[in-house]
Amino acid sequence: MGCSARIIAVDLARDILQANPNNYAVVVSAEMVGYNWYPGRDRSMLLPNCLFRMGCSAVLLSSLRRDSRHAKHRLEHLVRTRKGSDDRSFRFACLARFS
Repeated sequence: MGCSARIIAVDLARDILQANPNNYAVVVSAEMVGYNWYPGRDRSMLLPNCLFRMGCSAVLLSSLRRDSRHAKHRLEHLVRTRKGSDDRSFRFACLARFS
């Protein structure tokens, strides 16, 4: 799913729980960076290898009142923005050829 898709999935699960009260929703996401792994020796290109790794997470969301006593976190507010139509945002990310 990737970093940004997790937020979209949690927002969608929240909307589903609001439409169907007294239910549960599970969001499972995974990050696979093998495709973008940089195998070269250019130090400036190695930083993403250190920052972005493979992993996964899961969250169980509930709209049941009785579960609020046991919850470790509470989703108070969620804001999503989309900048894909802005050409500056689109051109910010680019791929470099490996030498």
